[in-house]
Amino acid sequence: MVHYLRLVSDSGRELNYRLHHDADPDSIQTWLAEGVRAQAFVNVPIVMDGQVEITTLAVQPGRWAAWMVFHVSQPL
Repeated sequence: MVHYLRLVSDSGRELNYRLHHDADPDSIQTWLAEGVRAQAFVNVPIVMDGQVEITTLAVQPGRWAAWMVFHVSQPL
């Protein structure tokens, strides 16, 4: 099973990140929710071009209209 993080901006732009297999989807959603309250930055482990990277997301009120972590059985 492969997990992804989808971010949606106020303008409707969508960003999808493939999460690292060790990433805990519940923790990431919690970090994002806490980041919105604290206007913080959240580090999310993702897979980019087959390499594990840490992506820093700016989590500020008004920056992202919505986000979700979802899973698929095969990579997108």
